[in-house]
Amino acid sequence: MASDIAFAEAPTVALQTHVLGLRGGRIEVVGEPASVAVGVDPLLIGRSKRCALVLDDPAVTKMHLEVRATPRGVRVVDLNSTNGTFIGDAALGEVYLNRPCTFRCGAKHLRFVPEPVREVQITAPERFGGLFGRAPEMTQLFAKLQRYAPRSMSMLIQGESGTGKELVAHAIHEASPRRDKRFVPVNCAGVRDNLLESELFGCVRGAFTGADRNRDGLFVVADGGTLFFDEVGEMSLAMQATLLRVLEHGEVRPVGAACCRKVDVRTLFATHVDLCKAMNDGRFREDLYYRIVEFTVEIPPLRRRLEDLPTLVDDLLVQLGYPDLTVDEAGLAALRARRWRGNVTRAPNSSK
Repeated sequence: MASDIAFAEAPTVALQTHVLGLRGGRIEVVGEPASVAVGVDPLLIGRSKRCALVLDDPAVTKMHLEVRATPRGVRVVDLNSTNGTFIGDAALGEVYLNRPCTFRCGAKHLRFVPEPVREVQITAPERFGGLFGRAPEMTQLFAKLQRYAPRSMSMLIQGESGTGKELVAHAIHEASPRRDKRFVPVNCAGVRDNLLESELFGCVRGAFTGADRNRDGLFVVADGGTLFFDEVGEMSLAMQATLLRVLEHGEVRPVGAACCRKVDVRTLFATHVDLCKAMNDGRFREDLYYRIVEFTVEIPPLRRRLEDLPTLVDDLLVQLGYPDLTVDEAGLAALRARRWRGNVTRAPNSSK
């Protein structure tokens, strides 16, 4: 829907070159010629024809697995599939593969063949907007954001609660040519369809009870800029169909209006909901998923980037007004021992 309109060039950011040892490999279907090479970008395996590796088996879910190469090994995540993924008799949730092995999806047996560690040079900033990180997963994230933020492509931002999805969305906007226009967030969770429709598309006077004047929707407010949909996984199927039409045609029709209006908006989406599972369960439209996911980034949870804790603590102390205060090694060790269920944002009523 968005076009690469010409605004001022993005500000210069100091970049550093990092060398990461990526552990990739190949996943083969036992007894069949089908296989897929696993690299740094996430790939889907499942029954859907849009998957990188298609498994023709009714016991396999549409979006069954996600795989990608990391410094720790090939990360394999079962996407809450209907019948699960197994290594032997053990159900697989998330695992890092480094050695040859065979695992099962439905009736299909898959063989993992590792490749030698490959050193990859990645150019990335240590900070991107309000985020900081030197951990390998943050370096990979910042490299992707630095590359794709200036484009007008739609992006899905995934991550657990508290990882900073709106911070990432705002940083993408600020690093794009659209930064001089509006960044408009909207939370899709718990909003009734009629309210969300008028909020997004606007309304004309008399369209419904309480519509006492013409009002622009958020698509018009964000025209030329960025519209950020938080918790898009909570949107109803009816609203998903309406949103899909807007994204396909690049125009909105206010509630009660007879005419449509063209808009040029970059759309960013975030959710803590597993959209692949939602598609498998029929709660999220597959055509909308592939419309909004031109590119995906995942923010790692804090427990996977504990090496960043000292700098994060220093940053937080400065923000709280205590720039001269430090946390000793015993304090940092106590912080590393926590489970960090709320990530950077503290979870309410959580002691660990």
